[in-house]
Amino acid sequence: MDGLTEVAVSLATYKAIEAQRLSFSESHDSIIRRALAERTMKRRRTPVLLSARGAPRRRGRVAVALFGREQPVLNLRDAYLAALTGLARHTPVLFERMAEQGSPRRRWAARSAEALYVTAPHLAAQFAHQITPDWFVDTNLSRAQIVARMETATRLAGYRFGEDVVLVEA
Repeated sequence: MDGLTEVAVSLATYKAIEAQRLSFSESHDSIIRRALAERTMKRRRTPVLLSARGAPRRRGRVAVALFGREQPVLNLRDAYLAALTGLARHTPVLFERMAEQGSPRRRWAARSAEALYVTAPHLAAQFAHQITPDWFVDTNLSRAQIVARMETATRLAGYRFGEDVVLVEA
């Protein structure tokens, strides 16, 4: 089984794991690792609000807070995906609005992986992330791009980045 071990869990535990899912392509292993990161986040120092022009990363521990509920994540990419997932629950048209963002060569969101990278469809296999059954988002992003896109996505959803959606580094 390629180094994997099967573990039996109760139905309640399985439901709790599934409730933390960020996308359909995410493995149970990823979900559990992110949940375990919460223990590390509890020992963090004073959080620093990240912005596209913000402080340099120190330790790599990150959390995203959506409407006051903090969710530890493993990295900025996962913070971006968690923020988009949470915002889409409140604003179902978010991905349609995000699909209008980007350049003619590269979209922020699209209904197919290949449509994200118009002039370089080979990037889709590595960087397109299926966030819902109908939408894919681009994850081939720098730190500054992730934060800037989170800021824009929050605005497109009708909320305020830094208040309704907060990205912190511990």
